[in-house]
Amino acid sequence: MSIIGKHIHQLRLKRGYSLRQTAAFLDIDDTLLTDIENGRRNPTKDQIIILASFLGANEKSMLIGYLREFAEQKVKVRGSSKRYDNISCELNHLYSGQIKTKIHTPAFPLHKYIESIIYYSGDNKHYSYKRVLPDGTVQLVIALDEKERALISDGKSRHTISLENNWIAGIQKQFRTYYLHPYETTLTIRFTPGGFYALTNIPASEIENKIIDAGRILGRSIESLRERIASCGNIGTMIKAVEQYFLNRITEQKNDHRIVRYVLHNSHVPLHLLAQKTGYSQKHLIHLFKKYVGTSPKYLQRIRRFNRSLLDILTTNGETDFSDIVFNNGYYDQPHFIKEFNHFTGMNPYSYLESGSTCSKLLHLPG
Repeated sequence: MSIIGKHIHQLRLKRGYSLRQTAAFLDIDDTLLTDIENGRRNPTKDQIIILASFLGANEKSMLIGYLREFAEQKVKVRGSSKRYDNISCELNHLYSGQIKTKIHTPAFPLHKYIESIIYYSGDNKHYSYKRVLPDGTVQLVIALDEKERALISDGKSRHTISLENNWIAGIQKQFRTYYLHPYETTLTIRFTPGGFYALTNIPASEIENKIIDAGRILGRSIESLRERIASCGNIGTMIKAVEQYFLNRITEQKNDHRIVRYVLHNSHVPLHLLAQKTGYSQKHLIHLFKKYVGTSPKYLQRIRRFNRSLLDILTTNGETDFSDIVFNNGYYDQPHFIKEFNHFTGMNPYSYLESGSTCSKLLHLPG
Protein backbone atom coordinates (compact mmCIF):
# COMPACT_ATOMS: atom_id res chain seq x y z
CA MET A 1 0.00 0.00 0.00
CA SER A 2 1.40 3.40 -1.01
CA ILE A 3 1.64 6.23 1.51
CA ILE A 4 -1.06 8.31 -0.20
CA GLY A 5 -3.26 5.24 -0.77
CA LYS A 6 -2.96 4.29 2.88
CA HIS A 7 -3.79 7.87 3.90
CA ILE A 8 -6.93 7.85 1.74
CA HIS A 9 -7.98 4.49 3.19
CA GLN A 10 -7.50 5.68 6.79
CA LEU A 11 -9.34 8.96 6.19
CA ARG A 12 -12.24 7.12 4.56
CA LEU A 13 -12.60 4.73 7.51
CA LYS A 14 -12.25 7.59 10.02
CA ARG A 15 -15.08 9.47 8.33
CA GLY A 16 -17.22 6.35 8.18
CA TYR A 17 -17.58 6.29 4.39
CA SER A 18 -17.86 3.00 2.56
CA LEU A 19 -15.77 2.16 -0.48
CA ARG A 20 -18.87 2.42 -2.65
CA GLN A 21 -19.89 5.85 -1.29
CA THR A 22 -16.43 7.29 -1.89
CA ALA A 23 -16.09 5.76 -5.35
CA ALA A 24 -19.53 7.10 -6.32
CA PHE A 25 -18.50 10.58 -5.17
CA LEU A 26 -15.43 10.35 -7.45
CA ASP A 27 -17.57 8.87 -10.25
CA ILE A 28 -15.27 5.85 -10.55
CA ASP A 29 -15.65 2.09 -10.08
CA ASP A 30 -15.16 0.51 -6.64
CA THR A 31 -12.33 -1.56 -8.14
CA LEU A 32 -10.35 1.52 -9.16
CA LEU A 33 -10.63 3.07 -5.69
CA THR A 34 -9.50 -0.24 -4.15
CA ASP A 35 -6.48 -0.25 -6.47
CA ILE A 36 -5.67 3.36 -5.51
CA GLU A 37 -5.85 2.59 -1.79
CA ASN A 38 -3.64 -0.49 -2.26
CA GLY A 39 -1.07 1.36 -4.35
CA ARG A 40 -1.74 -0.54 -7.58
CA ARG A 41 -3.00 2.65 -9.22
CA ASN A 42 -2.04 6.31 -8.89
CA PRO A 43 -4.89 8.76 -8.23
CA THR A 44 -5.01 11.81 -10.49
CA LYS A 45 -4.29 15.29 -9.19
CA ASP A 46 -7.95 16.34 -9.49
CA GLN A 47 -9.10 13.19 -7.66
CA ILE A 48 -6.81 14.04 -4.75
CA ILE A 49 -8.32 17.53 -4.45
CA ILE A 50 -11.88 16.15 -4.60
CA LEU A 51 -11.06 13.45 -2.05
CA ALA A 52 -9.55 16.01 0.32
CA SER A 53 -12.79 17.99 0.22
CA PHE A 54 -14.96 14.87 0.63
CA LEU A 55 -12.88 13.43 3.47
CA GLY A 56 -12.35 16.72 5.31
CA ALA A 57 -8.58 16.77 4.83
CA ASN A 58 -6.22 19.67 4.19
CA GLU A 59 -6.17 19.96 0.40
CA LYS A 60 -2.74 21.53 0.10
CA SER A 61 -1.03 19.01 2.42
CA MET A 62 -2.71 16.06 0.74
CA LEU A 63 -1.83 17.30 -2.73
CA ILE A 64 1.78 17.96 -1.79
CA GLY A 65 2.06 14.46 -0.31
CA TYR A 66 0.61 12.94 -3.47
CA LEU A 67 2.84 14.92 -5.83
CA ARG A 68 5.94 14.16 -3.75
CA GLU A 69 5.23 10.42 -3.74
CA PHE A 70 4.47 10.36 -7.45
CA ALA A 71 7.66 12.27 -8.26
CA GLU A 72 9.71 9.81 -6.20
CA GLN A 73 8.49 6.73 -8.06
CA LYS A 74 11.36 4.97 -9.78
CA VAL A 75 9.38 3.49 -12.68
CA LYS A 76 10.46 5.10 -15.95
CA VAL A 77 7.89 4.79 -18.72
CA ARG A 78 6.92 6.76 -21.81
CA GLY A 79 6.45 10.43 -20.93
CA SER A 80 7.44 9.91 -17.30
CA SER A 81 10.34 12.36 -17.41
CA LYS A 82 8.13 15.21 -18.61
CA ARG A 83 5.46 14.39 -16.05
CA TYR A 84 8.03 14.35 -13.24
CA ASP A 85 9.23 17.79 -14.39
CA ASN A 86 5.67 19.11 -14.35
CA ILE A 87 5.01 17.64 -10.92
CA SER A 88 8.21 19.11 -9.55
CA CYS A 89 7.20 22.53 -10.86
CA GLU A 90 3.73 22.20 -9.32
CA LEU A 91 5.25 21.21 -5.98
CA ASN A 92 7.39 24.34 -5.96
CA HIS A 93 4.36 26.48 -6.75
CA LEU A 94 2.32 24.88 -3.98
CA TYR A 95 5.08 25.41 -1.41
CA SER A 96 5.51 29.05 -2.42
CA GLY A 97 1.77 29.78 -2.61
CA GLN A 98 1.92 30.60 -6.33
CA ILE A 99 -0.97 28.20 -6.92
CA LYS A 100 -4.16 28.17 -4.87
CA THR A 101 -6.92 25.73 -5.71
CA LYS A 102 -10.08 24.43 -4.06
CA ILE A 103 -12.79 22.07 -5.28
CA HIS A 104 -16.02 22.41 -3.30
CA THR A 105 -19.00 20.04 -3.54
CA PRO A 106 -22.30 21.69 -2.54
CA ALA A 107 -24.49 20.10 0.11
CA PHE A 108 -28.20 19.23 -0.13
CA PRO A 109 -30.20 20.42 -2.03
CA LEU A 110 -27.76 22.17 -4.37
CA HIS A 111 -25.71 19.02 -4.97
CA LYS A 112 -28.51 17.78 -7.27
CA TYR A 113 -27.76 20.63 -9.68
CA ILE A 114 -24.10 21.57 -9.20
CA GLU A 115 -21.36 18.95 -9.22
CA SER A 116 -18.61 21.24 -7.95
CA ILE A 117 -17.39 24.81 -7.57
CA ILE A 118 -13.71 25.18 -8.41
CA TYR A 119 -11.46 28.08 -7.42
CA TYR A 120 -8.11 28.42 -9.14
CA SER A 121 -5.50 31.12 -8.82
CA GLY A 122 -2.16 30.28 -10.30
CA ASP A 123 1.09 30.96 -12.03
CA ASN A 124 0.96 29.86 -15.69
CA LYS A 125 4.16 31.49 -16.91
CA HIS A 126 5.61 28.16 -18.12
CA TYR A 127 2.71 27.68 -20.55
CA SER A 128 1.04 29.71 -23.30
CA TYR A 129 -2.17 27.70 -23.78
CA LYS A 130 -4.53 25.34 -22.02
CA ARG A 131 -6.52 22.69 -23.85
CA VAL A 132 -9.79 21.78 -22.12
CA LEU A 133 -10.98 18.25 -22.86
CA PRO A 134 -14.66 17.25 -23.21
CA ASP A 135 -16.06 15.63 -20.07
CA GLY A 136 -19.82 15.86 -20.58
CA THR A 137 -20.59 18.81 -18.29
CA VAL A 138 -22.04 22.29 -18.74
CA GLN A 139 -19.84 24.89 -17.04
CA LEU A 140 -20.04 28.53 -15.98
CA VAL A 141 -16.66 30.26 -15.78
CA ILE A 142 -16.22 33.52 -13.87
CA ALA A 143 -12.95 35.41 -14.44
CA LEU A 144 -11.91 37.14 -11.21
CA ASP A 145 -9.18 39.29 -12.72
CA GLU A 146 -9.33 41.94 -15.42
CA LYS A 147 -7.35 40.01 -18.02
CA GLU A 148 -8.92 39.46 -21.43
CA ARG A 149 -9.64 35.81 -22.21
CA ALA A 150 -9.63 34.30 -25.69
CA LEU A 151 -10.54 31.01 -27.29
CA ILE A 152 -8.16 30.19 -30.14
CA SER A 153 -9.31 26.75 -31.27
CA ASP A 154 -12.54 24.77 -31.14
CA GLY A 155 -11.04 21.57 -32.46
CA LYS A 156 -11.83 22.35 -36.10
CA SER A 157 -10.96 25.97 -36.79
CA ARG A 158 -8.20 28.16 -35.39
CA HIS A 159 -9.71 31.62 -35.19
CA THR A 160 -9.59 33.74 -32.05
CA ILE A 161 -12.77 34.53 -30.12
CA SER A 162 -12.68 37.04 -27.26
CA LEU A 163 -14.55 35.98 -24.11
CA GLU A 164 -16.48 38.08 -21.63
CA ASN A 165 -15.82 38.15 -17.88
CA ASN A 166 -18.38 35.36 -17.44
CA TRP A 167 -19.09 32.66 -19.98
CA ILE A 168 -20.99 29.42 -20.22
CA ALA A 169 -19.61 26.38 -22.04
CA GLY A 170 -22.20 23.83 -23.09
CA ILE A 171 -21.23 20.19 -23.50
CA GLN A 172 -18.29 20.25 -25.91
CA LYS A 173 -17.86 17.68 -28.65
CA GLN A 174 -14.13 18.25 -29.05
CA PHE A 175 -11.28 19.95 -27.22
CA ARG A 176 -11.07 23.73 -26.84
CA THR A 177 -7.78 25.63 -26.66
CA TYR A 178 -7.47 28.95 -24.80
CA TYR A 179 -4.73 31.54 -24.40
CA LEU A 180 -3.19 31.54 -20.93
CA HIS A 181 -2.07 34.66 -19.10
CA PRO A 182 0.98 34.35 -16.82
CA TYR A 183 -1.31 34.60 -13.81
CA GLU A 184 -5.06 33.96 -13.75
CA THR A 185 -7.85 33.66 -11.17
CA THR A 186 -11.12 31.93 -12.02
CA LEU A 187 -14.15 30.37 -10.38
CA THR A 188 -15.79 27.53 -12.33
CA ILE A 189 -19.25 26.10 -11.62
CA ARG A 190 -19.71 22.59 -13.03
CA PHE A 191 -23.37 21.57 -13.35
CA THR A 192 -24.65 18.03 -12.90
CA PRO A 193 -26.39 16.44 -15.92
CA GLY A 194 -29.74 18.22 -16.05
CA GLY A 195 -28.68 20.74 -13.41
CA PHE A 196 -28.15 23.64 -15.80
CA TYR A 197 -31.64 23.33 -17.31
CA ALA A 198 -33.23 22.90 -13.87
CA LEU A 199 -31.64 26.15 -12.60
CA THR A 200 -32.02 28.29 -15.73
CA ASN A 201 -34.95 26.77 -17.65
CA ILE A 202 -32.74 27.06 -20.76
CA PRO A 203 -32.59 23.77 -22.74
CA ALA A 204 -29.00 22.56 -22.52
CA SER A 205 -29.25 21.48 -26.17
CA GLU A 206 -29.33 25.18 -27.17
CA ILE A 207 -25.76 25.65 -25.96
CA GLU A 208 -24.37 22.29 -27.10
CA ASN A 209 -20.81 22.75 -28.39
CA LYS A 210 -21.04 26.53 -27.80
CA ILE A 211 -19.31 29.04 -25.56
CA ILE A 212 -21.42 32.13 -24.93
CA ASP A 213 -21.58 35.22 -22.74
CA ALA A 214 -23.27 34.20 -19.47
CA GLY A 215 -25.12 37.51 -19.39
CA ARG A 216 -27.23 36.40 -22.34
CA ILE A 217 -28.69 33.63 -20.18
CA LEU A 218 -28.41 34.85 -16.60
CA GLY A 219 -28.79 38.58 -17.24
CA ARG A 220 -27.16 41.35 -15.22
CA SER A 221 -27.30 39.27 -12.07
CA ILE A 222 -24.23 37.28 -13.11
CA GLU A 223 -22.05 40.39 -13.35
CA SER A 224 -23.38 41.48 -9.95
CA LEU A 225 -22.37 38.08 -8.60
CA ARG A 226 -18.91 38.46 -10.11
CA GLU A 227 -18.45 41.86 -8.46
CA ARG A 228 -19.63 40.45 -5.13
CA ILE A 229 -17.23 37.50 -5.39
CA ALA A 230 -14.30 39.73 -6.37
CA SER A 231 -14.84 41.79 -3.20
CA CYS A 232 -14.87 38.74 -0.90
CA GLY A 233 -11.98 38.35 1.47
CA ASN A 234 -11.53 34.59 1.18
CA ILE A 235 -12.37 31.59 -0.98
CA GLY A 236 -14.97 30.23 1.44
CA THR A 237 -17.00 33.45 1.27
CA MET A 238 -16.81 33.40 -2.53
CA ILE A 239 -18.21 29.88 -2.65
CA LYS A 240 -21.03 30.75 -0.23
CA ALA A 241 -22.01 33.68 -2.48
CA VAL A 242 -22.20 31.36 -5.50
CA GLU A 243 -24.25 28.80 -3.58
CA GLN A 244 -26.74 31.42 -2.40
CA TYR A 245 -27.09 32.75 -5.95
CA PHE A 246 -28.11 29.33 -7.27
CA LEU A 247 -30.13 28.30 -4.20
CA ASN A 248 -32.47 31.14 -5.07
CA ARG A 249 -32.97 29.58 -8.52
CA ILE A 250 -34.05 26.12 -7.40
CA THR A 251 -37.58 25.18 -8.41
CA GLU A 252 -39.57 21.99 -7.93
CA GLN A 253 -38.15 19.13 -9.98
CA LYS A 254 -40.30 17.95 -12.86
CA ASN A 255 -40.97 14.27 -13.46
CA ASP A 256 -39.02 14.52 -16.74
CA HIS A 257 -35.86 15.36 -14.76
CA ARG A 258 -36.21 12.13 -12.77
CA ILE A 259 -36.61 10.12 -15.97
CA VAL A 260 -33.46 11.67 -17.43
CA ARG A 261 -31.56 10.82 -14.26
CA TYR A 262 -32.84 7.25 -14.57
CA VAL A 263 -31.46 7.05 -18.12
CA LEU A 264 -28.11 8.46 -16.94
CA HIS A 265 -27.81 5.90 -14.15
CA ASN A 266 -28.64 3.09 -16.56
CA SER A 267 -26.62 4.22 -19.58
CA HIS A 268 -25.30 0.67 -20.03
CA VAL A 269 -28.84 -0.53 -20.87
CA PRO A 270 -29.90 -0.32 -24.56
CA LEU A 271 -32.03 2.77 -25.21
CA HIS A 272 -35.02 0.82 -26.59
CA LEU A 273 -35.27 -1.09 -23.30
CA LEU A 274 -35.07 2.13 -21.28
CA ALA A 275 -37.81 3.59 -23.48
CA GLN A 276 -40.03 0.60 -22.68
CA LYS A 277 -39.42 0.97 -18.94
CA THR A 278 -40.16 4.72 -18.93
CA GLY A 279 -43.17 4.50 -21.24
CA TYR A 280 -41.70 7.03 -23.68
CA SER A 281 -40.77 6.46 -27.31
CA GLN A 282 -37.04 6.39 -28.11
CA LYS A 283 -37.43 9.62 -30.08
CA HIS A 284 -39.06 11.47 -27.19
CA LEU A 285 -36.57 10.06 -24.70
CA ILE A 286 -33.67 11.36 -26.82
CA HIS A 287 -35.43 14.76 -27.07
CA LEU A 288 -35.80 14.96 -23.27
CA PHE A 289 -32.20 13.87 -22.76
CA LYS A 290 -30.85 16.54 -25.10
CA LYS A 291 -33.03 19.18 -23.46
CA TYR A 292 -31.84 18.40 -19.94
CA VAL A 293 -28.31 17.11 -20.48
CA GLY A 294 -27.21 18.91 -23.65
CA THR A 295 -26.39 16.11 -26.07
CA SER A 296 -27.70 12.70 -27.13
CA PRO A 297 -27.30 9.62 -24.91
CA LYS A 298 -25.07 8.04 -27.57
CA TYR A 299 -22.68 11.00 -27.74
CA LEU A 300 -22.50 11.30 -23.97
CA GLN A 301 -21.54 7.62 -23.84
CA ARG A 302 -18.69 8.37 -26.27
CA ILE A 303 -17.45 11.22 -24.07
CA ARG A 304 -17.67 9.12 -20.91
CA ARG A 305 -15.87 6.19 -22.51
CA PHE A 306 -13.08 8.53 -23.59
CA ASN A 307 -12.80 9.92 -20.06
CA ARG A 308 -12.63 6.41 -18.59
CA SER A 309 -9.80 5.56 -20.97
CA LEU A 310 -8.03 8.80 -20.05
CA LEU A 311 -8.35 7.90 -16.39
CA ASP A 312 -6.86 4.48 -17.11
CA ILE A 313 -3.85 6.15 -18.73
CA LEU A 314 -3.29 8.62 -15.90
CA THR A 315 -3.77 6.16 -13.02
CA THR A 316 -1.62 3.34 -14.44
CA ASN A 317 1.26 2.51 -12.11
CA GLY A 318 3.90 1.37 -14.61
CA GLU A 319 3.94 0.85 -18.36
CA THR A 320 0.67 1.75 -20.10
CA ASP A 321 -0.98 -1.26 -21.76
CA PHE A 322 -3.17 0.18 -24.51
CA SER A 323 -4.58 -3.23 -25.44
CA ASP A 324 -6.09 -3.46 -21.93
CA ILE A 325 -7.49 0.06 -22.20
CA VAL A 326 -9.08 -0.78 -25.58
CA PHE A 327 -10.65 -3.96 -24.22
CA ASN A 328 -11.77 -2.59 -20.84
CA ASN A 329 -13.52 0.43 -22.37
CA GLY A 330 -15.31 -1.35 -25.20
CA TYR A 331 -13.49 0.00 -28.25
CA TYR A 332 -13.60 -2.16 -31.39
CA ASP A 333 -9.82 -2.20 -31.73
CA GLN A 334 -6.75 -0.02 -31.19
CA PRO A 335 -7.23 2.09 -34.39
CA HIS A 336 -10.78 2.88 -33.23
CA PHE A 337 -9.45 3.93 -29.81
CA ILE A 338 -6.71 6.12 -31.33
CA LYS A 339 -9.21 7.79 -33.68
CA GLU A 340 -11.57 8.60 -30.78
CA PHE A 341 -8.70 9.79 -28.59
CA ASN A 342 -7.47 12.10 -31.34
CA HIS A 343 -10.99 13.44 -31.85
CA PHE A 344 -11.32 14.47 -28.20
CA THR A 345 -7.76 15.64 -27.49
CA GLY A 346 -6.22 16.65 -30.84
CA MET A 347 -3.36 14.18 -30.36
CA ASN A 348 -2.77 10.44 -30.23
CA PRO A 349 -2.38 8.58 -26.90
CA TYR A 350 1.40 8.37 -27.22
CA SER A 351 1.74 12.13 -27.75
CA TYR A 352 -0.58 12.68 -24.80
CA LEU A 353 1.66 10.58 -22.57
CA GLU A 354 4.72 12.50 -23.71
CA SER A 355 3.00 15.81 -22.89
CA GLY A 356 3.39 14.92 -19.20
CA SER A 357 -0.19 15.87 -18.32
CA THR A 358 -1.02 15.67 -14.60
CA CYS A 359 -4.77 16.41 -14.88
CA SER A 360 -7.60 14.53 -16.60
CA LYS A 361 -9.59 17.68 -17.44
CA LEU A 362 -7.06 19.77 -19.35
CA LEU A 363 -3.60 20.03 -20.88
CA HIS A 364 -1.15 22.88 -20.40
CA LEU A 365 0.79 23.55 -23.59
CA PRO A 366 3.92 25.60 -24.29
CA GLY A 367 3.99 28.34 -26.93
